[in-house]
Amino acid sequence: MSHDYNDYLKTQQKKQQTHIDEQDEILEDISHEIQKLKQVAVIIGDEVDEHNLLLDDANNEINLTNITLKTTNNKLDRITNMVKDKYTWFIIILIIILILMIIIYFS
Repeated sequence: MSHDYNDYLKTQQKKQQTHIDEQDEILEDISHEIQKLKQVAVIIGDEVDEHNLLLDDANNEINLTNITLKTTNNKLDRITNMVKDKYTWFIIILIIILILMIIIYFS
């Protein structure tokens, strides 16, 4: 009986050791996969940082373009107002001349 019990213990110990070895292999595989995921995460983080810089540059360019457009629009508004004022004065002077001509003609 002692011999059978010892054989049983040895068999159980071998099974346990086999199970522990399998778990160690699985944990090692998981560790390698986690390392790969970490590398991918670092690469993604670097890409995000690079794209953020590109977006910041694009945003700065857009802001400069916006300022330039506002300045140009203001200049165009001033020119348009000047032309309107000149056109209005031209019409007023033309009407005064016509009124004077009518007064002279009928006098």
